[in-house]
Amino acid sequence: MKINISSYFRPTAIIFGLLVFAVLLAAFVYSSRQHKAITAIAHDRPIIVLILLLVLAFLVIRMFGMVFGFLIGIALPFACKLE
Repeated sequence: MKINISSYFRPTAIIFGLLVFAVLLAAFVYSSRQHKAITAIAHDRPIIVLILLLVLAFLVIRMFGMVFGFLIGIALPFACKLE
């Protein structure tokens, strides 16, 4: 019995997650430079800001997973029937 170690890792999911988190972090840094209130919150409570960024990244990744599931599970069979 062979064990395929590449089946345990999903590099596209890891890259997508890193990309989503990088975009959210860049948006946070941009908005904190524009608004001093966000800078004060980030300075006073950095753990809460980190938790909020991680939760938001999770929700965005989950949303895209649901969109991909819809496209593959529902829209693809309809597209195949149209041909």
